[in-house]
Amino acid sequence: MKIPKILEKTILGSDQVKAAVSSAKKSVEAGAEQTAKTKYNKEVTTAVNEALTAAKKDWAVDTVKAIDRKFGKARQYVSSTGNYGQEKFNANKYESGKNYSTLTTLFSDSPGSIQSASRISSAVIGGGYVIKPEEGTKGKKSDLKKLIKFFDMPNPDDTIETLMAVSLENFLAYGNFYWEKVPTKGTAKRKKKKMEVAALYNLDPTKMLILVDAAKKKKGILEKIGYLRKTDQNKSVTYSLDEIFHARRPNRKADLYGRAVLEDNMATLQLLLRSITFNINILRNGGRPPLQLILPEDSTEADAEAVSAWWEKNYQGPHNAGKTLVSFKGAKAETLGITPAEMAYLELLKFGIREVAGQYGVPLLLIGFPEGTNRATAAEARRSFYLTNVFQLRKFLSQKITREIIKDGLHIEGWRIDFKSAGLEESEASRRDFMMGWSKALYSFNEARMAMGLLPIDKPWANKHYLLSSKNDALIEVEKAIGRNPDAEKPDQGDPKKPATPGEHSPEGDDKINDEDKENK
Repeated sequence: MKIPKILEKTILGSDQVKAAVSSAKKSVEAGAEQTAKTKYNKEVTTAVNEALTAAKKDWAVDTVKAIDRKFGKARQYVSSTGNYGQEKFNANKYESGKNYSTLTTLFSDSPGSIQSASRISSAVIGGGYVIKPEEGTKGKKSDLKKLIKFFDMPNPDDTIETLMAVSLENFLAYGNFYWEKVPTKGTAKRKKKKMEVAALYNLDPTKMLILVDAAKKKKGILEKIGYLRKTDQNKSVTYSLDEIFHARRPNRKADLYGRAVLEDNMATLQLLLRSITFNINILRNGGRPPLQLILPEDSTEADAEAVSAWWEKNYQGPHNAGKTLVSFKGAKAETLGITPAEMAYLELLKFGIREVAGQYGVPLLLIGFPEGTNRATAAEARRSFYLTNVFQLRKFLSQKITREIIKDGLHIEGWRIDFKSAGLEESEASRRDFMMGWSKALYSFNEARMAMGLLPIDKPWANKHYLLSSKNDALIEVEKAIGRNPDAEKPDQGDPKKPATPGEHSPEGDDKINDEDKENK
């Protein structure tokens, strides 16, 4: 077997091999050449093998240490909240790789960002929550009362609407939001009993870390097994997987953390913010362009500092706007060639708003910029906003809350949560579409009602599909309408054999006197 080069120096340079070679050489010099050679070969081979085994062990230890440094040292974690689930687990911290300070700046300073997030949040929450019966199972009325009481006050300070509003803002700004699921006293310290949620609290997503399985991470598999929350007191709170409700936006890199809305176009937005900041600093002095102060050639550094301080005190800031510049000590002032007209400040703001609103998928008219729209384009923009953006996000959150809070957290079957539609622009367009679908047998009556946020009707006919007759005066079941021949005895209008001629005089009114005849008489 060929010895790796990385081990060659270690093996041949070991004291054990050197001693064996030296002893063998002395034996050769002393005589008995053949015997010495045999002994030499055996001793050197034994020494090399022993050194190789020791080097392999050292190499393995160094390799493991290098891997641990790369993937992070695994340690034992246990939930420190005092809540459900006190079992220990080995895990690694998994960093998000996000610069939350930059994301906060982008979200708060980018033009149109706050308005777009607020518009999405209010559209998703709509007219509040509603508890609906789940298809296929029948829920208890006692469970319905329990759910209404829970979501009316998931914690002493919030309703589900206020809790969701803040969470949606974090969802859009950082790509994630987290709720702490506080268990009831009866299930808090009982490992064998399923945890039951008593309250929900919103957590700061910028201080949350995901814990992943340490053994699987070394194999390239990221499996979430817990959460870690940083605190301002340099301590951390550990949560088991069941104690946190985590919702994230899809990430194209298949990461465990969600993708913020403004994260994909971060470079352009940072350039935009720097340009806006530059223009604002220029406009601070009453719209005056910046000046360049030129001092005489014999001026010292102290003179430059004095002139600079005098300039800032007497001519900088909005309170000094409009003053006539008076220089001293022979200083001259020259403009840098930038004027407010050349800056096109408002055009820059409009570009930023269009850029940001496009990333959120919010039409400009919904955040206060209706220029260039009319009734038809505005209605279509609203409809597209709700169908492609709001409905999908609302469905995702409703299904996740139903599964993790109602079913797994409260152990209630037969009911699900949803949010009602509230906006006029949404209700009219969606009601028209759903009712049109119902008349064409695409929805049953109950399916159309539930799609519009209404409770279903407990009648057998409401779950069937119907076709609306051509006269809009009768409903026909789809099954009965298949293969049905039209009734030729009752035409829709008039006699098809005697079509009316446009402009033809009707003889029925010849014997009547109209208003013009009365005036002529």
